[in-house]
Amino acid sequence: MSHGVLSYVAAIAATSGLLSHVLVFMRRDLDSNSHQLLIVANLVVLLKPVALVIRGWSWFDAILISIVADICYTTALFASIALYRAFFHPLRNYPGPFWARISVFWKVKHFQQSGFKAFRVIDGLHKRYGNIVRVAPRQLSINEPEAYQMVYGAQSQCHRLRWLEDRPKNIQFLADVEEHSSRRKIWDHGLSAKACQSSHLSQMNDISQRLCTRLSISKGNPTVINDICHHFTFDVMGQIGFGQSYGQLESGKSHPAITKVERFMKAGVIVTQMMWVVTLLMVIPGLDDPMKDLKDWAKQLLDERANTRQLEEKGEDEKDLMSYVEESKKLTNTRHPMTDEVFAEDAVLLQVAGSDTSYSVLVNLCHYFANYPKLQEIIRKEVLATFPEDDTKGPVWSKLSSAKECPYLDATVNEVLRRHAPVPMGMLRESPDHAINIAGHVVPPKTIVSCPIWSLQYDERCFKDPDAFIPERWLDKSHPDSQAELVLDKRGFVPFSVGPMNCAGKYFAYMEIKIFCAYVLKSFTITFPEGKTGKSEEDLETKQARDKEHASGTEDYLTQGAPRTEVCFQPLAVQ
Repeated sequence: MSHGVLSYVAAIAATSGLLSHVLVFMRRDLDSNSHQLLIVANLVVLLKPVALVIRGWSWFDAILISIVADICYTTALFASIALYRAFFHPLRNYPGPFWARISVFWKVKHFQQSGFKAFRVIDGLHKRYGNIVRVAPRQLSINEPEAYQMVYGAQSQCHRLRWLEDRPKNIQFLADVEEHSSRRKIWDHGLSAKACQSSHLSQMNDISQRLCTRLSISKGNPTVINDICHHFTFDVMGQIGFGQSYGQLESGKSHPAITKVERFMKAGVIVTQMMWVVTLLMVIPGLDDPMKDLKDWAKQLLDERANTRQLEEKGEDEKDLMSYVEESKKLTNTRHPMTDEVFAEDAVLLQVAGSDTSYSVLVNLCHYFANYPKLQEIIRKEVLATFPEDDTKGPVWSKLSSAKECPYLDATVNEVLRRHAPVPMGMLRESPDHAINIAGHVVPPKTIVSCPIWSLQYDERCFKDPDAFIPERWLDKSHPDSQAELVLDKRGFVPFSVGPMNCAGKYFAYMEIKIFCAYVLKSFTITFPEGKTGKSEEDLETKQARDKEHASGTEDYLTQGAPRTEVCFQPLAVQ
């Protein structure tokens, strides 16, 4: 075979690579079709030499021609993609790392190297490049207070990423606004203030009492609180969400599902940056192990629930949360009927979102209670006043939830939510088919955008002394200790997001967090182990340095991974 033939093949293949980019890759979003592209590419690679042999070429020549063609096609394709993204892409004028322009792998690499602290990587980019940064070939991160409402709010022109449209989805991944609204109403019903107070509150009190029994076993010795808080939130969601107790607080052993959740979340923070990888994981058998494990567990849980609970015989005040989700099966205006597959997807979402987000807040609260004993004592007095003389039914929720009755509890919870956002990275959205203006920046069509919650809640345009733990910034202006002037722009406080697709469980989360605080502070004094101090007489600078060290251990697994926190629970005399 002559060199001329190979040169001709190389030229044709390279030209095909360039044309593929210009005519196909530049004009279509192929994230949802990556599995189809992979199949076609593999078929071409495998069948090309066979076709040449059929036409009379030897196997050696056929394989050689195929290799040359594949190399030239791929090289030209990727060279064209790289040059286009670097110098001709609509986002070319936005600042950001050069290699982030070329490939999303830059972001993935740095997320991994940061030790699963993705929010710090993005925050560092904003500090270096400004308030709007190109963090991937077609993604902008926008750290502007006014941008958050424009990206996620009710009037936003942006939408959730549309991928795997033909597959069953939980409500978290529904991009269709009308369908999301229909199913969201059912979630809102089950997580409403009425449902929380009439049904969920008593169960939460029971689980909190079991929590105190678990903590009393430590007898004031140093205790790593992370697992205990995770057991608490997981047991809460098992009981209230599915009507089943996991018994972790009693046994002290983690449910196998916690390991499955952690595995899934660690994988998720990486693969969700590459939607084409998500597509492959979802559609190719054997590659979806992390999600498959969770869904298999959810299906088993739902089967057990069906066998032990006769829903039609239960009153409104005995409903678990999945009872409300089941009502989605009655919806008719949906492209994704509530099949068993979708039901399992929603079950996974309920368990993960309902436990992982709150758990990190509880761990962080324990740190601040130990580091600020005077604050702990103030809040203890507040919560003790919410317990009636006969406290077997727990605190009076109308008092515990009131910012007037428990101002420091409310302010402290909000300050912890500000400093440790449960979801530190902003969710991804896509701009419409036309250019839009977001906070003074022109965003081209079909651009992926996000607003980093962690960066926003530490932004000096929104908060004075953002690095300092100051609960008083959230006290009402009428309170004598109020430092409300430290809050410059309340748009910078978005721990539960905003808009029609915000967190449906906001009320439930506040209830869970405040009841945890009430029971724990009623029964225990929280201190650091001997030698770590946290005493009242310590200067503020020392306490703030300890807060900074604590926050440095925060990780990002889509939801926040709380730092390892060791404290002592010293039993109090019976109140």
